[in-house]
Amino acid sequence: MVKKIFILAISLLVLSSCRNEEEIFLDLDMPRRTYTGKELRTDGYYYSGYIHTNKMGTLMLFRNGVCMFTYFDYRYGDATHYIENDKWGNKSYMNEVRSKPDGIGVFSVLRNVLECQIFFSESGRVTQNCTGEILNDTTLRLTSWRYNRYGHVENIDELYYFKAFNNKPDSTSSFIK
Repeated sequence: MVKKIFILAISLLVLSSCRNEEEIFLDLDMPRRTYTGKELRTDGYYYSGYIHTNKMGTLMLFRNGVCMFTYFDYRYGDATHYIENDKWGNKSYMNEVRSKPDGIGVFSVLRNVLECQIFFSESGRVTQNCTGEILNDTTLRLTSWRYNRYGHVENIDELYYFKAFNNKPDSTSSFIK
């Protein structure tokens, strides 16, 4: 009898850990709102210089309130060509961004403050909030990341510049409501 209860308990434990991955995705706390302002441009992307040991950051904002953010390791050649062809202009990469909750989220602007909430981690269980100061419509300074899972805030100082980009990808994602 004890052996049967033990086997049943182990079976229940195994079954409870076998959940569908879609069931564990978090929702973003920030609502998606259409962006109608003129504080920032949405007809291209913002890019940083090298930060975080040879990494660059890019941020793309869409009028529907969606944003896409990525840091990438790139040290050689023309960074603009890489960003526009191998990242934002690459259909395979963009399909991956839209199919997994990683590097995509929502943003809002209040006066000269930008706030983004973005999924970080393909598991869909980690979100981060990024806050920044809008210096003008083509320049912004990111000032902090808040790691929502742990509540840790990291102060940063990352300057981003705007670059017009005619081939912006579609912002559709099943993870953004």
